[in-house]
Amino acid sequence: TVPVLAELPRLNKKDKKFVDDMDRSVLAESLRILRTNLDYLIKSKKNDAYNKVRLVTSSVSGEGKTFVSTNLSMIFSSTKKKVLLIGADIRNPKFYSYFVDSNVDLLGKSKKKEIKGLSEYLLDESTSIDSIIQSMLVYANTIDVIYSGKILPNPSELLMSDRFKDLLDAVLPNYDYIIIDSAPLMLVTDTLLIAPYANHTLYVTRANVTETKV
Repeated sequence: TVPVLAELPRLNKKDKKFVDDMDRSVLAESLRILRTNLDYLIKSKKNDAYNKVRLVTSSVSGEGKTFVSTNLSMIFSSTKKKVLLIGADIRNPKFYSYFVDSNVDLLGKSKKKEIKGLSEYLLDESTSIDSIIQSMLVYANTIDVIYSGKILPNPSELLMSDRFKDLLDAVLPNYDYIIIDSAPLMLVTDTLLIAPYANHTLYVTRANVTETKV
């Protein structure tokens, strides 16, 4: 059996993209339920090397995985935990625009051309980890983000390299939670390549969008 960790309400276009720590809406409480259930799973596997890492994916685009991964990061950050959010969909990156369109503050950086992401790190060994981690201020909470980076012609080969594992091994001691927003499983193989580095996988489905036929 596959456990259902939480059910989130349907949002209207006028609703906020991000919840804050003072939010008492049905959405915010649903995300807190998700956080609690995830923490329970984490405590059940204390000795796993990648216990801090959780992967968020879905079947196809448009099911809400980026919405879930970003808001889950907000909910964890509101408890004063240190959170790293990684945009691992380097084939169809939408991470940067998702934050910028939501009117949040990018601390220390102001121009998109200055920002390097995961694809640049995987491609170029001279790119350091510190240079791709950006701090985001959303309401009163700060999270660290690694954007997807530029679209490159060989995303699967890049994710297969040891650089991705090296990245996780290097940041693990510095964070309480690491959340990876990955590519949809039904479209590309990228997520399967990095799944071994996450101890928990959240599979997002959406009413009237996810295909239910067997």
